[in-house]
Amino acid sequence: MKNKVIILIAFLSMIASASYAQEGKVKKGNKEYDKFAYIDAAKTYERIAEKGYKSADLFQKAW
Repeated sequence: MKNKVIILIAFLSMIASASYAQEGKVKKGNKEYDKFAYIDAAKTYERIAEKGYKSADLFQKAW
């Protein structure tokens, strides 16, 4: 039982850290978008979407 709890905590920690990393990349894309560097922002958004991050705002700005 104790091993299952440890594995569950480790799994949830990995998911949380991966999600946090994607948010940082979205912020980078938003900065590029705000600077009117739309091509660079679109490339950043596409890389993020390929890794599985889904957001309506991301898709709206990417295209």
